[in-house]
Amino acid sequence: MRKNPYYRGEPTDHFDGKRFFNTPAESEHTFSDLLRWRFEERARAPWPARVKDGPPDHPPERVFGARLRLSYI
Repeated sequence: MRKNPYYRGEPTDHFDGKRFFNTPAESEHTFSDLLRWRFEERARAPWPARVKDGPPDHPPERVFGARLRLSYI
């Protein structure tokens, strides 16, 4: 088996030594539940004409040491 050139770790439940993958999730819903949800008529909230902006983001000029700075877009 050819190893992954970007990861040199042991195989895990999400990595088989070559590829990363998601484990299958068990669902309590059936395929007919999906169809019912998709095609049934339901009252939907109207799409807003405008969304109020959140507070302004003022990131620091630099982040030092083990600190972490995240900005969500």
